[in-house]
Amino acid sequence: DFFSSFATSHLLPVTEDKNHSRLVQTILAISQDSSKIDLNMKFRSFVCSGLNQKCLSDWIEVILCNQEHCKRFYTNRAVLLIGSEVILRALRPLKRLPFFLSDDFETRANEAFQLQKRLSADENVVHNT
Repeated sequence: DFFSSFATSHLLPVTEDKNHSRLVQTILAISQDSSKIDLNMKFRSFVCSGLNQKCLSDWIEVILCNQEHCKRFYTNRAVLLIGSEVILRALRPLKRLPFFLSDDFETRANEAFQLQKRLSADENVVHNT
């Protein structure tokens, strides 16, 4: 898994910095969350956590500093690699804004959708009998 592999192989040795430590903890927590099976969901949770903790631009910068990691996990045409300076410039001002984003919004929304689907199926069974 991208998140746990990245955290354990590239960030654990650099945990004396508070931001790095929070980054590692966040990535490991997201990777261990079994409700987030889709890598896109994990990435969006990572972004929400980074915004909430006012660290997203710092975390992206840490990721981009490791060329070996970037070559391993991203294609040459990845937006993050092509426009890294533009992305970082756009993300840095977000540190000044307060964010209170739920990192499990998609999980809860998906659970609600599945429940609604089951209830509709049960209702159809009742009406058809």
